[in-house]
Amino acid sequence: MADDGGRPAGLGPVEVTATGAHGALGRITALMQDRPGLTPLQRRLAHLGRVLAAVVIGLCLLVFAFGLLRGEPVESMAVTAISLAVAAVPESLPAVVTLGPALGARRMAARHAIVRNLPAVETLGSVTVPATDKTGTPTEGRMVAERVWTPEGTAELTGTGYAPEGEPLVDGRPIDAHTAASVRELLTAATLCNDAGLVPPGRDASWTALGDPTEAALLAAAGKAGIDYAALRAEHPRIAEAPFDSTTSAARWSSYPPPSKRTPRHTTDGRPPSRRRPRMAPARRAVRPFTRMW
Repeated sequence: MADDGGRPAGLGPVEVTATGAHGALGRITALMQDRPGLTPLQRRLAHLGRVLAAVVIGLCLLVFAFGLLRGEPVESMAVTAISLAVAAVPESLPAVVTLGPALGARRMAARHAIVRNLPAVETLGSVTVPATDKTGTPTEGRMVAERVWTPEGTAELTGTGYAPEGEPLVDGRPIDAHTAASVRELLTAATLCNDAGLVPPGRDASWTALGDPTEAALLAAAGKAGIDYAALRAEHPRIAEAPFDSTTSAARWSSYPPPSKRTPRHTTDGRPPSRRRPRMAPARRAVRPFTRMW
């Protein structure tokens, strides 16, 4: 499908042939993933172990050779050399090495930073230049509409989460009928131009979103204004859609006709009606609700 300018537009079926690690993005991710290497402390401990083993073996061989030169029995010198090798192993070294990261994890926990792996504490301690990036991704991926602006005034929406529980207020008081009508008109358009859904509490203890978090937040706002989005969509079924256009930065949608003006499924002579896509003018300005990430 294409628009008047020949650019791809509209909706169409998609066949999924692979997901997860079997897809193209999954293979690229697998190539970018490296096996976790040793921390600086682990590398130093591995080097210390090799040096200590070499020194202990060398000393044991010297003791064994000097004992034989003095005429000591072979069995006695072998037991002596093995005993020296066992005694040279530092048994308390693992406990001492673990104690340092454990104290670091305790200090970080006191600053509200939980560390799951102790080697991560030592790795953070070895960082000389921290480089951070603020992506703006919300922690829980949830959004909520707090205010609605209309030509008749501004309304604040109470309630939290995706539960359609709350009411629009103006300065802490219920809104008047004129403002309520404009708010409902705006949220009705936001509900019809929406592909998300709200899932009532079931397996989860609270309402959850099915789809885009922004569109789900608009559905929750419509529910707070007394709009039943399921009944509204059933009354005004979607007949066509013009998706988001990046050139105009505006979402263009087709109209949802009322029942009295819907196109019949068949004409009087039995032929199916025309399915030509209606021409629509792009919106001059996209309406953006005030949202809060939490």
